[in-house]
Amino acid sequence: MEKDDIAVIDFLGKTNGEPFKGGEGKDYSLEIGSGSFIEGFEDQIIGMTINETRDIQVTFPNSYQSEELAGKEATFTVTVKEIKRKELAPLDDEFAKDVSEFDTLQELKDDIKNKLIQAAESRAKFMLRRELLDKAVDNAVAEIPDSMIEQQTREMFKNIGDNFARQGLSVEDYLNYNKSSIEKMKEDMRPEAERNVKTSLVMESIGKAEGITATEEEIQAEIEKIASAYRQDPEEFRKTIESEGSLDFIKDNIVKEKTFQFLVDNAKIIEDTNVETAE
Repeated sequence: MEKDDIAVIDFLGKTNGEPFKGGEGKDYSLEIGSGSFIEGFEDQIIGMTINETRDIQVTFPNSYQSEELAGKEATFTVTVKEIKRKELAPLDDEFAKDVSEFDTLQELKDDIKNKLIQAAESRAKFMLRRELLDKAVDNAVAEIPDSMIEQQTREMFKNIGDNFARQGLSVEDYLNYNKSSIEKMKEDMRPEAERNVKTSLVMESIGKAEGITATEEEIQAEIEKIASAYRQDPEEFRKTIESEGSLDFIKDNIVKEKTFQFLVDNAKIIEDTNVETAE
């Protein structure tokens, strides 16, 4: 048995010669060196062989969660039933065939490289868009009706509640845990809600001022893209979203995307030349 091996073990723990609750396990897989067990337990398994049984002496830490065991010495009788060893597969064409759709390792490497480049470009594009939009919103002067901010706050609160529900929790649980209230939570949300409303108004104003619209061709292309992702017939998918009144949502997203692109295309990027160079 060596460090990083995975040992399949049976164990029985005792304090003062008596078994204790939670101290027994059968066919337990333990990675040696993972620190999953009490300090010193895994170190004493190193060197054991299959079918070997050994008594291991450990001391529970004073901060152990069980007060009955905290600070006590214990003896674990451990039997090794199986030893598994991690082995790295050679990086060759056979490896590439096993883990991907490519026939050669070079093809796999090229694919990984291209995906990393695409991911970096996507992140850079996202960061640029966000910075440009932030600048546009910061420079805009707008009087936002309280009703719009309150509506946005309600929507944000509902989304949080839905997210908690998917995790089997409730807003009440969260509020109780943080000793807060619905009123305080909504009050804390208000600055973000106001910013969201202002951002939407700025984007809408830019789109209208520049005459940015969604063409029928763009709408149909987006519908076909979404339908393909859900493996649905585009015509049937369009009928469904039209009947549900969701077509405007697609139009709005197209206009939003084109407005973002307008900001990027018309931005004046000034490079910072005031950078110290190492001599």
